[in-house]
Amino acid sequence: MDASTPSPDVGGADATATGACGPSAAAPGTVLQLRASGGDPYAYFASKNLMPIDGPSSGYITDTGCSFKFVLHQNGAEETVSSGAQRQRNELTVNPGNPAMYKGTQGTTMSYTWRFRLDVMNADPTWCDIFQLKPHGALGVAPYLALQANKGQLQIEHFRAGDVRMVPLASIMGVWINVRFQVKLTDPGAMSISLTKDDGSMVMSYESDSIDMWEASTDFVRPKWGLYRNKRDGAGEAAIEYDDMTIIRGPLGPPPTRPACACAK
Repeated sequence: MDASTPSPDVGGADATATGACGPSAAAPGTVLQLRASGGDPYAYFASKNLMPIDGPSSGYITDTGCSFKFVLHQNGAEETVSSGAQRQRNELTVNPGNPAMYKGTQGTTMSYTWRFRLDVMNADPTWCDIFQLKPHGALGVAPYLALQANKGQLQIEHFRAGDVRMVPLASIMGVWINVRFQVKLTDPGAMSISLTKDDGSMVMSYESDSIDMWEASTDFVRPKWGLYRNKRDGAGEAAIEYDDMTIIRGPLGPPPTRPACACAK
């Protein structure tokens, strides 16, 4: 953990977090751990000092008891971004008023883990981001890294290097995927990301020890879990489930051992 790490806030992560599949020990350095349990997701996120949502403040996220389900519809959740383009957004993120311990700053190593299952997606009319590592600062800055559904692919997209890895979108639809992502926030920096299935098989991965992961205009960096896309005719419904979302100040530890759970089906 970096020497400048803020002291953990007891509201962010407990030694263990209990969800639908029982208690889960937090990895060293964990400052935020989110697990579905069947309650009101907006109240739960507020209890973790994570409000406001980037998107509608109600009705677009549900806690199924096994996951947090995020949706978009053909209409609604719309905004005009700094370029003048029409977008749709439903994302959980870290905003300026949220705790400092959730924010990645220059020179720090941050790690993020989560599970997701993509249930409904039509990425032919337009791309749709399902995760972003986004700098906060200047308007209109691209995410440093995004997981993006685009046409028939799920791709890892870096703001300088472009699409560094991709797999057929059809190969991961309806399948629980575990993501582990570590980043050193410098220029040049370093990053590693892996996507695996519950049986341990690799979906895709990427690693670099010399890659741009910081811009001078950046105040801090934050994860964005959810759906973000162009407003485009024919995009229709989109739905994705997440669980076990964590923010870790420092490097990733060993992967957790997951007990058998009906929620994984």
